[in-house]
Amino acid sequence: MGLRVGGVVPDIVTMGKPLGNGHPIAAVVTTRAIADAFDTGMKYFNTFGGNPVSCAIGETVLRIVEDDGLQAQAKTSGRISS
Repeated sequence: MGLRVGGVVPDIVTMGKPLGNGHPIAAVVTTRAIADAFDTGMKYFNTFGGNPVSCAIGETVLRIVEDDGLQAQAKTSGRISS
């Protein structure tokens, strides 16, 4: 991520469609303090929240990224091309 190259440590990062490998899935990553501020009893808020098809796709994509070592591969490829 360009954030690391620039030495930026963001409070919130949003990620979109690539998470679902073509299926529209997004995510928000934030600090524990900010996440706790949203803990008002409503655990999840999203237009498509809880869609079982999207959940299954998201879990599958994350499993493949982990099982196939894609994060490490991208890190290595990034070093080579830099």
